[in-house]
Amino acid sequence: MAEDVAGGTAVAERDDAEEQRAKAKESKKDKKRKKEEEEVEHEIELMTPFGKLELEFEPTTKKQKRDEQRRMKREEEEAKARAKAEKKAAKRGKTQADVVAASGGGSGKLLLILALIGLAVAAVGIAIWLFGSNPEKGTVPPEYLRQPVVEQEPEGFAGRVRYRIRKAIRSGKQASREAQLEQQARYEELTKQA
Repeated sequence: MAEDVAGGTAVAERDDAEEQRAKAKESKKDKKRKKEEEEVEHEIELMTPFGKLELEFEPTTKKQKRDEQRRMKREEEEAKARAKAEKKAAKRGKTQADVVAASGGGSGKLLLILALIGLAVAAVGIAIWLFGSNPEKGTVPPEYLRQPVVEQEPEGFAGRVRYRIRKAIRSGKQASREAQLEQQARYEELTKQA
């Protein structure tokens, strides 16, 4: 009987030790949960004619933690990919420069981008050179300065619309020409006086 009591005591002590370990683990989990729950979450509930609308705003600390974790995962994946590429290159006997060129880090893309920028700048320069200069007096042909011949307004809806649009465009062009000539004359007067 003494053995049973002594053996039972040892089993009871082991059970107590296991229970304490389990409680310690649970308390760590509970602390973590409480810490997460303690972070302030903002909730706004709005009643609309269509029903209840709930808006939840997470604290920035959670968002920052998630963003940091995502960034770390991305960096780890990129590092793994680089290591994998270097390992393959080492197997094939390629140099580091070949690996960089193969991964798109070469100067070919840079030259292509610079060439496209150069072409865009050249196109803008040519457009300014062709269309940005002021016409000199007398360079506008007289047929453009004459009043257009007034046409009879055609019958029918589509014909009248076409006629009115053409008339508006012509009068706009004429007004633009006259304004340009007037501004040129003013400019010449101001430069002569100065």
